[in-house]
Amino acid sequence: MSIYVISGHYGSGKTNIAINLAYELLNKGTVAIFDLDVVNPYFRTADFTDRMRSDGISVIAPVFANTNLDTPALTGEFANIYSGVYDNVIVDVGGDDSGAFALGQYAEGIANSGDWNHWYVVNFLRTLTLTITDNIELMRDIENAGKLPFTGIVNNTNLGAETTPETVLRSEETAKELSRVSNLPLLFTSVAEGISVGNATTPIKRIRIATKRYW
Repeated sequence: MSIYVISGHYGSGKTNIAINLAYELLNKGTVAIFDLDVVNPYFRTADFTDRMRSDGISVIAPVFANTNLDTPALTGEFANIYSGVYDNVIVDVGGDDSGAFALGQYAEGIANSGDWNHWYVVNFLRTLTLTITDNIELMRDIENAGKLPFTGIVNNTNLGAETTPETVLRSEETAKELSRVSNLPLLFTSVAEGISVGNATTPIKRIRIATKRYW
């Protein structure tokens, strides 16, 4: 069993990374995605439940996901994050230290599972994650609340539909500096399909945009 915990600030694109990873892992056995984002009502894995389930991905979401209630209510099924029921597990965590408290309930079980990763997803063009200092502080807050250290960084810098190759390329040096300061590997820079970044200096992963906005 492999566990991938995906964290990051609001608007970092962590849910989109989580969904893309779920589809990538489909050829490696059973896949389940656990939506621990009980804080932010605007971006939720649960919004794509029907589509993912029809594609063979199990989706476990809070009781009140996809309703007008935003009350943290996690069922006993969330214990299957580390039970071994699924070959591959992805955990989509809330967008700050408050959201990460939900992760803390399962951190010990995840850590004892043997094969686990905790990815920090960053968009350097989002407020509150503009600088190295901003991100180091947020990473430490999430680690303290979630009780699970980060193991790698994903550079997901973008401007949504206005993203250009230059947007991505300019972020690479900042991402590499964050990697150096945090002493964590920069796993990849994500780039939406259709954007050419031939001069990239970091590993590139192509992703499809899966999330949507409600305002």
